[in-house]
Amino acid sequence: MRKVFPILIVCSAAFATACADNEVISQNLNDLPAAARTTLEQHFPGVQVSYIKIDKELFRGTSYEVRLVNGAEISFSGKGEWTEVDGKKNSVPAHFLPDEIRRQAAGLFPGDSITQIEKKNRGYEVELSNGIDLTFNRNLELKEID
Repeated sequence: MRKVFPILIVCSAAFATACADNEVISQNLNDLPAAARTTLEQHFPGVQVSYIKIDKELFRGTSYEVRLVNGAEISFSGKGEWTEVDGKKNSVPAHFLPDEIRRQAAGLFPGDSITQIEKKNRGYEVELSNGIDLTFNRNLELKEID
């Protein structure tokens, strides 16, 4: 029994170290997948990157968070597909918004813009400039106003 306890401690420490997030901060666009670079070039032309946070997780893979000098943040999956765009009080570029979401938000809240959109497995979550959150399912049907 005396030998089992130290072995368990060593194994626990090794597992915790292996599961720890490896986070890297960079400013080099070449550290991003090609699809993410293309998205930035198309939708944010001329806007400089403040930093790129590369998060390598053992079980969930790699994700990227790009912070632009204008304050906007864009999150990408390991494949370079955007998962979230946060304009930080500025409007999200229309290219990221499905037409149906844009139409419904404008119909319900005219004059307010979409400042954040997040792609989820179940659909989309958007935040409006007035602070209201809208949740849409995969079929782009409005499911919740919060």
